[in-house]
Amino acid sequence: MKHVLSYLAVSCLLLSAGPLGPETSVAGVEPKLAFHLTDHATKGRCSTATPNGTNTPCSAFVTQGNLMTSYDAYIVLANVPVSGTAGATFGILYDQQSGSGVDVFDWVGCGDLEFPGNAWPEACGGNVITWSTCQSEDIGGEGVQATLGSFYVYAYSNDSMLLTERLYVPNPDLQWSNCAANTMNIQSQSTGEVRFGSGVGCNPCLKGCFGALPPTVSSGGADCSVPTKPVSWGGIKLRNRGN
Repeated sequence: MKHVLSYLAVSCLLLSAGPLGPETSVAGVEPKLAFHLTDHATKGRCSTATPNGTNTPCSAFVTQGNLMTSYDAYIVLANVPVSGTAGATFGILYDQQSGSGVDVFDWVGCGDLEFPGNAWPEACGGNVITWSTCQSEDIGGEGVQATLGSFYVYAYSNDSMLLTERLYVPNPDLQWSNCAANTMNIQSQSTGEVRFGSGVGCNPCLKGCFGALPPTVSSGGADCSVPTKPVSWGGIKLRNRGN
């Protein structure tokens, strides 16, 4: 019960609390929310197949994929201070039309608690993910790195996936929580993009990223300001980690 209460408390903060001042990590670099593409795995998507499981640091993340190829697109909180992290809040954008651009076939969350919203994992959806224990594994000397989960994706034509604020809530938020249950904003230029077909995407561990939807990317006509599945206590989902 103690662990349940602790990560419910972190989740409440990520859902509703205002951010504190920034907490910096290795060499003063702020935490990043990044993508990493790998071949699609049928098991181990929250263990051996993750960037942590393969000992892949954020600086080596892959942000470009081919068309007509199956991938797992991992979302990773990286460059985190050595004190560790307890969770993150974020949204997702891509072309939501079936058979156009990138399609998402499933989502495997790697946290202990999720608050999905706005038809997640559809485009314009968002999620709050927390862990019951502090995530503090350093990969490659680049700071703590924690895998939030992965999408199973396939791209039919040129497209991008971008990590954003939760655009559908009254006060859009993009945050991470430390292990003392304090929440802080993630800067928009510190969020990643993965591209399929043309382009190479953007790795925020290597450079500042767009921080906004490029004109070449379509959200498929979705209205990101109107939630189709509002976040509520009734929507809490306790999940086992992926196999």
